[in-house]
Amino acid sequence: MDGATSLVGPGNFEDMEEFRSLMKVVEDKKDLTEFLEAEVGDFEIQQGPSGVKVKIGEENRLPELKHLSIVTSTYRLHGRPAGVLGVLGTKNMQYSRMISLVDFIGSLVSRSLEKWEDEEGPDGREGKR
Repeated sequence: MDGATSLVGPGNFEDMEEFRSLMKVVEDKKDLTEFLEAEVGDFEIQQGPSGVKVKIGEENRLPELKHLSIVTSTYRLHGRPAGVLGVLGTKNMQYSRMISLVDFIGSLVSRSLEKWEDEEGPDGREGKR
């Protein structure tokens, strides 16, 4: 997780306790990892047309993220979710820009994984060319 310090700014948190709870999630990583793993599971069940999901404020599973928004997308291998990437930001983020960015990066990672597997094969040995 990079860029956590950019979340600090005027009006982003009502009090220091909110900020401390967010930093705890970021530093601990266990809750954040579980949150992202659940996102991957959700993508297998329900996915929008672009493959991007937006959760704003209280829609987030983690109470520590209730004052923030997260834009996520999975990257895929053989049509199945292989991982998740996203942008965590304030509720006043530029949503259209972040949705486009996350969708593009997710597609790029998916294509790269497919290409890598075609070149290397599923077991890491030289595959199809």
